[in-house]
Amino acid sequence: MAKIVLQSWREGMNKVAVDKLLAYDVGLGLSRGKGMVDALLAGRPGTIQVPSDSAQSILQRLRALGVDCELTDGLASDC
Repeated sequence: MAKIVLQSWREGMNKVAVDKLLAYDVGLGLSRGKGMVDALLAGRPGTIQVPSDSAQSILQRLRALGVDCELTDGLASDC
C-alpha cells in the first residue's frame, strides 16, 4: 500500500468528482470520501491509503481535479 497526502486544493477543484473518486475508486465510501473533501476545503490535510499499483494513476487524477497532493512511502513524486 502507498499513501497519498491530500495537502490543499486549488481554485476550480471539482469537488463532486473528487468525492466520487475517493468514495468509489479508493474505496472510502461516499460519506467518508465527502468528509475528507470537506476537511480539505476547510484547510485540514488528510491521508489516504491506496494500492501501490494504482497509486500513480490516482495521484494524477486527483491533481487533474484540483487537489494538491503527494505520494509517500518511498514512491515520492513532486506535487
